[in-house]
Order: sequence, then C-alpha cells, then structure tokens
Amino acid sequence: MNQSVIMALSLLNFFIAGETDLTFSEVAERAKLPKPTVFRLLSSLEYMDFLSKSKQSDYDVRIGLFIRVPVTT
Repeated sequence: MNQSVIMALSLLNFFIAGETDLTFSEVAERAKLPKPTVFRLLSSLEYMDFLSKSKQSDYDVRIGLFIRVPVTT
C-alpha cells in the first residue's frame, strides 16, 4: 500500500465527514502529522481539484467538486 495516498485520502475524509471548512492548522492537528507533510498532501489534493482554498484565508480549505467525464470515441 502507498502510505502517501492513504494519508492524502485520510485528510480528504476530514472534509467529507461533515467539516466543509478547515484551516491548515486544524487539519494538521487532527491528522497528527507534521505540518510540512500536511502542506504537501493538501497541495497535491488541491492540484488535483479535490480541494480548493477559500479567498478569505490562505489556509482555509474547502471540498471541491471533482467530476471526470469519460471520453468516448
């Protein structure tokens, strides 16, 4: 199993479980992971459009809508 994928999906679960807005510090505290690790994982989730930052604060994170439409030929 890939531990990075497991950790990233665990962070995503915080948002899916009902908390739609969490600060960077709240995520790090709940995950009990080092802040640099949390930053890297959240950045990856944001890059892939699973999460997006709000405009009010650099570290507020909101669950994003992620839909992939299959391409048919």
